[in-house]
Amino acid sequence: MQEQMLAKRPSRKAGLTPRTTDPVVRVTTAFAELEEEHRIVLCLHYLERLSLEQIAQVLDDTEESVRAVYAEAVARLASKGTRKRRRRHAA
Repeated sequence: MQEQMLAKRPSRKAGLTPRTTDPVVRVTTAFAELEEEHRIVLCLHYLERLSLEQIAQVLDDTEESVRAVYAEAVARLASKGTRKRRRRHAA
């Protein structure tokens, strides 16, 4: 599964838009559109459950660099509308 997630970016031929209503499709599409270094850091952190310090060791990089890549990846996902929106309750 990780190999599929790290695969090259999908084409837009499928007609998917950033406002697709299915959250799984929205997150999967947004994830696939990230740069490879972002996908790797997110996979190691969320799927392999590695800390950012451990990821830095695995990638032979500094923890500061990994933190920056992680923060940028999360920000890019958020900018694509992948964050869960809170529903407003009628008063």
